[in-house]
Amino acid sequence: MGSFWYAFGKPSQDSYIWILPASKAYLKIIQCVIQEDVQIKAMERFNPQPKPVKEEKKKTYQLKRSPIKRKLKPKEKKAIDKESSQALVKKLDKYFSLFIRQKHSENGLVECYTCRKKMEINQIQCGHYHSRRFYSVRWEEMNCRPQCVSCNVFKHGNYPEFSKRLIEDHGRQYMDLLEVKKNRKVKLERTFLKVMIEHYKNLVK
Repeated sequence: MGSFWYAFGKPSQDSYIWILPASKAYLKIIQCVIQEDVQIKAMERFNPQPKPVKEEKKKTYQLKRSPIKRKLKPKEKKAIDKESSQALVKKLDKYFSLFIRQKHSENGLVECYTCRKKMEINQIQCGHYHSRRFYSVRWEEMNCRPQCVSCNVFKHGNYPEFSKRLIEDHGRQYMDLLEVKKNRKVKLERTFLKVMIEHYKNLVK
């Protein structure tokens, strides 16, 4: 059987064009193969395979717990407050004031340094030539003298009479030295305050 050229298929993108020398039996095999291929493509087109679904990873969140602060009892709060610097300053003021009044007392009576009135220790105060806000001379014995409430509080220390009396008793150099001490910078450390408290606590009667 002589050979001939055979063409098959529609002129499109999916068409198959065969140009082969073939017999009748060979042509039937080609037709069967082409039909199967067309059927498979049609099935894939109308029955597409589902795409695999990606599993989403669940995000886990961990809650951070802040440490629970225990509420202090009233007694514990008082104990902490006693150890604070402010409480130590008040305690030192108490013992230092009593020491100054006892130092200048005679037979239980104390004379006001600025007005010369005499009164009992518990009725008089510890007066400061330079204000107590200057911590460098707040507990300086050179800067403190007994004063009555009238001079120390109502006359704001009776400063003119205070300075006049200090110059008469100790001289000008004494005042200059106080001025130098007043301008010093002091850090109120707890250890310093505790040592001073123990010192004046032992000196008072």
